[in-house]
Amino acid sequence: MKRKSKYKIFKGFDSKAKAEKYFDSLCVLYGQGVNGDAISLKTRKWANRDKTRYYVRQLVRRGSK
Repeated sequence: MKRKSKYKIFKGFDSKAKAEKYFDSLCVLYGQGVNGDAISLKTRKWANRDKTRYYVRQLVRRGSK
């Protein structure tokens, strides 16, 4: 069975600048990771609508390929 990576989403934003500001504040607060796990910024764009969301998330479980 293929294992997939699991993420915990801290917060979602409409603006990239707000998402990056929150991401930077988490990196300063926790260093490079929260509880040793990586923090990342995920962009989701809908093709049929003019909508983009930005999510700040934490890697909870790393999957295998």
